[in-house]
Amino acid sequence: MTLIRSLHAREILDSRGNPTLEAEIVLDSGAFGRAMVPSGASTGAREAIELRDGDPGRFGGKGVTQAVANVNSTIANSLVGVLSAIVDNIPVMYAVLTMNPEMSNGQWLLVTLTAGVGGSLLSVGSAAGVALMGQSKGMYTFMGHLKWTPVIALGYAASILVHLFVNQAIM
Repeated sequence: MTLIRSLHAREILDSRGNPTLEAEIVLDSGAFGRAMVPSGASTGAREAIELRDGDPGRFGGKGVTQAVANVNSTIANSLVGVLSAIVDNIPVMYAVLTMNPEMSNGQWLLVTLTAGVGGSLLSVGSAAGVALMGQSKGMYTFMGHLKWTPVIALGYAASILVHLFVNQAIM
């Protein structure tokens, strides 16, 4: 299975000279992808909302350093939980603690929350499923167990959103 090795965002200038976000992801296999998201000129009702810094001293308030920070910390830390659901949360948390990255308390809480929930996803998908299959003697299948994956993933996403809402002051 290919795992994410790194996720990094940076502020770049688009073709009109406006700051925009560029994100790069590198996989364990060596494959990588890069995406730039220049702002469009249209302002329709269904357009995405831009996250601009508002600092008039940087690009007339159009800087995107907060969006860069969100990708480099919040999204990357949320992916730690996904990784711990695939691998195991003990080596994942060991790796995070060994790196000792500079993070706010809110980001540390996010890493531990996602690793804990990710580890729970792992146990729901393996140990509990195997135990239930052994007890049900053919009445329960692993595919029947996997049908709950979207619900578990929704709970994972909801836990992150609740954390971001409740702890926004320390993020």
